[in-house]
Parts: sequence; structure tokens; C-alpha cells
Amino acid sequence: MPPAHQTAHPAEDSPATGEAGHLFPRHRRSVGRARAVLRQQLTDWKIPEEPAETAVLLLSELVTNAGAP
Repeated sequence: MPPAHQTAHPAEDSPATGEAGHLFPRHRRSVGRARAVLRQQLTDWKIPEEPAETAVLLLSELVTNAGAP
């Protein structure tokens, strides 16, 4: 397991294609960090609030389940 202080870092970011990727350590704090990064990315892309919040909720579920033993 990576150290708790490790931060997320961009794996990819391609505004031209509308794709972005980030890697997070397998740690309980990564769920909140992933949500924050996604919110910022969606804001940068000017995605409306309702679909953005749906995306954040789905991401939260995926990241939480991915970290489950």
C-alpha cells in the first residue's frame, strides 16, 4: 500500500478529446480526493451541475467498491 501522504497525480489529461485520468493510492481518503478532482475537472469542462453531481456520486461508489477487500 502506498503511503497515506501520497497525492493523486494525473495519468492523462486530454482536453481535446474530453478525457482525463488520475491515479490514487488505495487509501480511505482517496474517495474524497477523487471526488474533489472530478468536480474540478467537470467545472473546467463547464459540465452542468446536475450531470456533474451524478458523475461524482457514481465515481464515489466505484472508488469505494474498488477499495473494498
